[in-house]
Amino acid sequence: NFEFLYKDILLKQALLYDKSDEVNSFIYRGNKYWLDKQQRSCMRTVAESGLEEIEVVMGEHAVTLPAVFVKQFILQLEAYAYKCYVNTAKHQNAIKALNTLEEILNYDYTTGYPDKIVLE
Repeated sequence: NFEFLYKDILLKQALLYDKSDEVNSFIYRGNKYWLDKQQRSCMRTVAESGLEEIEVVMGEHAVTLPAVFVKQFILQLEAYAYKCYVNTAKHQNAIKALNTLEEILNYDYTTGYPDKIVLE
């Protein structure tokens, strides 16, 4: 059953796309970075601890930022991550509902994701 096989492949591609930096990234000074859920939680805790500035590691760089900015940024990033999660879940449901090989081959799982957060 080709439909089943291709649908399974499409579901896996959608999940891989969801985990890629095409989805899981924000832009800081022209470069892509990502902070996973554990990093975001830790940063939020530190930002709420009373410190005025926090050192944030992004890739090979460490940047010192005001705690107020970090708290706001983490809230934005959490909202972005949640919107991406919802969009991926919608794609998974849509893919599961496809019936024909033509529908499966023409399905675009890269649509509907929110705009990336850009920090300069």
